[in-house]
Amino acid sequence: MGFELHDGMYVRAYNPHVVHDGDDDVVDDGEEPRDEPMWQPQSSVPPVTLDRIWERMDDMYEYMRQMSTQMTGINDYMGQMTTQMSSLQATVNDMRDEFRSFSGRYMHPPISDYHNATNEENADE
Repeated sequence: MGFELHDGMYVRAYNPHVVHDGDDDVVDDGEEPRDEPMWQPQSSVPPVTLDRIWERMDDMYEYMRQMSTQMTGINDYMGQMTTQMSSLQATVNDMRDEFRSFSGRYMHPPISDYHNATNEENADE
């Protein structure tokens, strides 16, 4: 006795007048069925009330508010990191320009010319 949930899975309905001997063989005890509910709620599970639903909604709202605050903090931190990375990139660009200027004045041939000449010589070989 039971009903199908989905994909061939069956749930056996509880009947207090049917004895299950463990081998899935059902033995009827012969008593007349009484009008009792098929399912009894667990006593440890509190009943669902509108107050409990509102409490859970308040808890969820508080959790979402905390997450929003944390995400705002992360967003601010990422903005600061972006600013610092931009500043670092500007510093690196300035250092590169200074090095090029230095190599152009004091190194003969300048680094860029030497690099190009080396590549041309290697291409000829």
